[in-house]
Parts: sequence; structure tokens; C-alpha cells
Amino acid sequence: MESYAKRPDILMEASDITGELHLCMQVISTCSFEQELYGHNLLDMIHDYHSLMEFCHRLNEIVNHFLTGTESAADISWLKKSTALSPKAVDIAIQMFCSDEDLKENVFSKICSHLKDF
Repeated sequence: MESYAKRPDILMEASDITGELHLCMQVISTCSFEQELYGHNLLDMIHDYHSLMEFCHRLNEIVNHFLTGTESAADISWLKKSTALSPKAVDIAIQMFCSDEDLKENVFSKICSHLKDF
């Protein structure tokens, strides 16, 4: 976050060659909030970069499905099986894609109803 404060250009679209910079920022933000709220975070369960990127990509995909009302049985199955997914991670992902407060609350409740304890 200190680097971003000094160099906000690192998250410019042109700098994000692989499309993973925003996912990395999502991981950093999620872990920071989770550590503060729960005393542990996503990095305690997922240790390698590739798996973290896959996890966030899949979470974002599912959030978008719920936001558009196109969630599937596969989405719900992933939510139910995920032991690394916290309500805060869901909240952060929803905030990235939605500005409507009522829709955010509705989707958050729907998704969290399928989560295991974090």
C-alpha cells in the first residue's frame, strides 16, 4: 500500500499487462481486513500466487453471477466447499462490482448463506 501511495500509476490499466494487479490489490485488502477482524486471513490457507489468483478470479466471477441473477449450482457448490472464503472477502468482491447498496446487501446475504465458518 505504501508503494501504491507513492506510485499510483502501478495500478493503471496500461501497467496491468496480465490483468492480475487488481486481483493482487484485492488479496492485500482482503487479508488486511480479515487479519483485523478474525485474527487470520486468506494467506493462512492459500500459499501460492497462482492459487490466490484463481481463488479471487473465481470469487469475482461468482459475485458477478449473483449480481446478475445468473448464479449456478456450480457457483453454490464452490461457495459451500471453500474453506478459505470469509464474509469480508465476499464483501470486498461485491464492493468492487456494485454501487447499489440494496443490491449489495441482498447479494451479500445470499452468498454468505452458503459459506462455511471462516
